[in-house]
Amino acid sequence: MIETHAALGVAFDGDADRAMFVTASGRHVDGDGVLLAAARYLKSAGHLNGGRVIGTTMANLGLERALEAEGLSLARVPVGDRYVLEEMLRSGANLGGEQSGHIIFLDDATTGDGLLTALKMACLVALRGPLDDLVCGLKIFPQMICDALGRNPRLRHPRRHRRVTSVDLFDLAESPKHRTSWD
Repeated sequence: MIETHAALGVAFDGDADRAMFVTASGRHVDGDGVLLAAARYLKSAGHLNGGRVIGTTMANLGLERALEAEGLSLARVPVGDRYVLEEMLRSGANLGGEQSGHIIFLDDATTGDGLLTALKMACLVALRGPLDDLVCGLKIFPQMICDALGRNPRLRHPRRHRRVTSVDLFDLAESPKHRTSWD
């Protein structure tokens, strides 16, 4: 990026339903960064329904805090674009996605589309300036994923244990909030 003086770099997964970005300075921007940049823009244009973004339990605490600083909220659902879409339809939200780069712009499509995401981000950079600036204030906190058995002995079966899917280490110092899912 730096050598070519490109404004934006993009990479897709194998079927192009996810996109990841690199800024002009070489910073990696995942789905959390895309959600923040898109939410800021949609809010400024008066098009972010309900002031709410739908993410998953894997969304970084930094995204939640950056959205809160903008007066926006993050609703968390289990991992999977299916759950993101279900909550978007239920709540009326029009922006949601996953840290993995699977972003749903519900005003345009009901599925994640990496090409649509890349086009939207390229337009956003053209309209609002460098991607580095569009994701400023997004502090990525360390995350750890681990399995932990629940206290209920009936749930100790290997296929029915409680799993901590995202623990924001810095958040633990403030309050013991664990995001969990059930196998």
